[in-house]
Amino acid sequence: MKKFLFFVLITFLIIQCAQKEEPLKGERGGNLIIGTTDFPSTLSPLQPSVLGSNEILELLFMRLHRIDPHTGKMKPELASSWEFSEDLTAVTYYLRKDIKWWDGEPVTAEDVLYTYEKMQDPKTNYPFVASLKYIKKVELLDQYTIKFTFTQVYANLLTDSDIMPVPKHIYEKYSKEFGTTKIVGNGPYKIKEWIPGSSLVLIANDSYYRGRPPLDEITIKYYPSVEALTADLEAGNIEIALNLTPADAKKLSRNQNINIVSRAGNSYIYIGWNLDNEFLKDKEIRKALTMAINRTQILNDVLLGMGQISLGPFPPSSWAFNENINPIQFNLAKAKDILLNKGFEDRNRNKILDKNGKDITLTIITNVENPERVQILNFVSNYLAQLGIKVNSQTMDVNSFITALINRKFDGFIMGWSVGDKIDPTIYWHSDPARGKFNFIGYKNPSVDSLIDPRCAQ
Repeated sequence: MKKFLFFVLITFLIIQCAQKEEPLKGERGGNLIIGTTDFPSTLSPLQPSVLGSNEILELLFMRLHRIDPHTGKMKPELASSWEFSEDLTAVTYYLRKDIKWWDGEPVTAEDVLYTYEKMQDPKTNYPFVASLKYIKKVELLDQYTIKFTFTQVYANLLTDSDIMPVPKHIYEKYSKEFGTTKIVGNGPYKIKEWIPGSSLVLIANDSYYRGRPPLDEITIKYYPSVEALTADLEAGNIEIALNLTPADAKKLSRNQNINIVSRAGNSYIYIGWNLDNEFLKDKEIRKALTMAINRTQILNDVLLGMGQISLGPFPPSSWAFNENINPIQFNLAKAKDILLNKGFEDRNRNKILDKNGKDITLTIITNVENPERVQILNFVSNYLAQLGIKVNSQTMDVNSFITALINRKFDGFIMGWSVGDKIDPTIYWHSDPARGKFNFIGYKNPSVDSLIDPRCAQ
């Protein structure tokens, strides 16, 4: 299910990517306080958040370039310009010479090369290493010039080479501490105070190349529950609340002091089935489970109809979205017929289907911090009970949830992914564990592998 993102604000100020030399504008001073239920455990470009967004990193570190949200075009940032080779298999970046790390050291092409090498290093365990698969080599041409050469011509050369570098001179000394107790960036804001799992205070970087950013401070507070988050918002203790459910937004809209702003999201919520489970290996059984779940009702009751039934990992805004695909319709009777034809019956009259002397009992997990997923889990449990399947519902804190996913201690899980400007399904759906790092369900499909990476085609 696609969902919509809600931003609740009283005063809102965003630092936009402006023209190359244009200084940052805005009223000076003030402390913006933001509340969220999604808080990273590390702040490093080499260890971006798995489950949540990484907007905080964008305030601390600069990229070679970034996409202008208004025009959709690439705009210079750390790189002042770039050029393609005649055969379009290489791009050369020319870095600005006035960018400095917070400790005063210049940001150079050597930092970019070093970061790329760390991304490729298996010891780093960089989660998005698959995005680098077509980069053949990276060459340091001089202190402020670096060249990326690719194995082939394709549409995402610039996206895949858009490195967010770390300072080599710092990371070499503090690789284990970098991102936690030792953080040195080059973005518009610096870290004043960070209490992991609690709060983060950012202060304006006076040496930022586009000038001092307008806000003096940005405070980001973590809340373990949406209830605590919305309570602080209504009490006036924070100015912005992120990651609210539609129900929370609707409730808060009655408060005249709070303004609700919504926009179409780029995320989807899904159920992942463990394909090692003897019952779930059969795609027809998985199809029956989908038929037994009334996703339209979930969409209307949990998300208040603010979204649509997903047709896969591609959002409607993507060129790859295929509107001609027909989603599997809710049909409990047909779902029961499929399982009956597969040899499942309630032989011992306990209202649970069984086969070969085993009841179908599924353990489905999700993280307790996300109330939408918890609600969806309750709906799914009820629907599958009507089908004749017993569900052991488990909610756990996000760290325990991630551990369970990695160790595959589940039959099913409910979670979501957000997609960016480039949609690369490698990390989620590729069967090679080195590439499909988040392929927690064990999905294997040679055809899909070959579409993701033509080199996998037999």
